[in-house]
This record gives sequence, C-alpha cells and structure tokens, in this order.
Amino acid sequence: LLAVIGGFCLLGIYFFSRGYKTGMAQKGIRLLTHIPFVKRWAIRFADSKKETLEQIDSQIALLHQQHKRTFYSSLLFELSARILQSFEIYLILKAFNAEVGIVDSILILAFSSLFSNLIFFTPMQLGSREGGLALAVDGLHLTGALGVYTGLITRLRELVWIAIGILLIKIGNKNQLPKDTSDNSKS
Repeated sequence: LLAVIGGFCLLGIYFFSRGYKTGMAQKGIRLLTHIPFVKRWAIRFADSKKETLEQIDSQIALLHQQHKRTFYSSLLFELSARILQSFEIYLILKAFNAEVGIVDSILILAFSSLFSNLIFFTPMQLGSREGGLALAVDGLHLTGALGVYTGLITRLRELVWIAIGILLIKIGNKNQLPKDTSDNSKS
C-alpha cells in the first residue's frame, strides 16, 4: 500500500512539474470534460474562459521558464509555511495531552485543508476549517472536540495577528510626515 501511495505521489509530482513548464489550467479543465457528471459544465467553462485559461497557463510557464529561482523559492516558502502550521497543530494538541506526532499533525492539516477547499464558498472558512479539523482528529481515533478546540485556538491566533497588523498600520501612518509643498512654491 505504501508503494502504491508513493508511486501515486511521484506520478503527481511528475504531472505537476510538466504542468508548470507548459501550463496546466487548460489541461485540467480538458480532463474534467471526460468526467460524466461535470462534463457539460466543464465544456461551457472551457469555452467561456478560454482566453483566461490561456493567460494563466502562459503566466505559469513564463514564471517557471524565466524566473525559476522565484518559482521554486515561492514553492519552498509555501511548503515551509505548511510544515510550520502543522507544528502549530501539534503544539495545540499536545497542550491537550493528545497522543499525536508531527506526521499526524501534517495529516490533520492536509485533510482539514482539503475539506476547507472542498467547501470553498464559505466566507473565511467559517466552520469548515473546524469541521475538517474535527473529522481529521476523529480519523486518528481522538475525540472530535480536540479538532474544534484546535480550530478555535488557531482563529484566536489569527485575530491577534490581525490586530497587531492593524495597530502597526495605524502607528506607521501616524509616523509619516506630510510633505511640505510651501518650500517648492517659493522657488
């Protein structure tokens, strides 16, 4: 089973690396046109958004071809942020004396992100993140309440950092001096 999962992951890496070189938005939509229940929607979407999909593909391919360092550094930063976020989940669950490891917290984050992306239409993922965390924690045979608590603590951390950011913006705006244009008019 592990070999099959590893092969699937390597195949996914191969397809994504090929997609980044040539663009993958149009290919992804073209793939959806072969799936029975979304076939008509995908065909309509591909026809109506053809120019936009071409532009997305060209921008991704251009970034990958001309700015490889920027492309791979942004990919590395995203991966690092995900690992740090899973470490946050690990610390929160450890605070509740849950028997989890770092790999478990990565799985919890992956599943809750997948769940949140499936329910993308909820504003600010209200409830969907907590539900995904509850289901993921329950899948590891822990109580689902730990997932809800983890989601609430994460929300609280986000609110604190939002407040700090707004405060820094207010302080930064007060420290800016208005330009004195009276000296320029005299000369």
